[in-house]
Amino acid sequence: MALSEFSVTGGLSAALPAMIQNVCTGHHIARSGDWSYDNGLCAYAGDVIGGPTRWFFLQYQENYFKIRNQKYDNWVIANSGGEILAHNGSDYPDQYWSIERAPGRPGAVRLLNRMYGVYLYDPNPPGRTGALGAGPVKAGEEARWDWRLLG
Repeated sequence: MALSEFSVTGGLSAALPAMIQNVCTGHHIARSGDWSYDNGLCAYAGDVIGGPTRWFFLQYQENYFKIRNQKYDNWVIANSGGEILAHNGSDYPDQYWSIERAPGRPGAVRLLNRMYGVYLYDPNPPGRTGALGAGPVKAGEEARWDWRLLG
């Protein structure tokens, strides 16, 4: 799905950062120095903390994006062999994501890793900061794979 489709419906623009909030837990994806795992990338359960919870969607092809942190300029979300982490530096295929509409949930999306063909999800209990996961969507737990992009 092209980013322009979200610009019309949800206000998302490549020029403006968005917060990525999980539908099930309410956590935001953040890169935080307070989280010592996965190069600081986490499903953050605390109060919104500005730049660390804001992400630019940088379009590389019609349906491919890198998701880059606003505060930590060169850090992007990557799927390193199944481990979701923040990556700083070179360009690797595991750093590219597609945006898909979440079935049956207006305004929500799923983020598909282009290299591994798996979706980003939040496996943590509501209210507890933790690592992000990637995998196929599980029946009955779909909301953990659904995200809202907040401008």
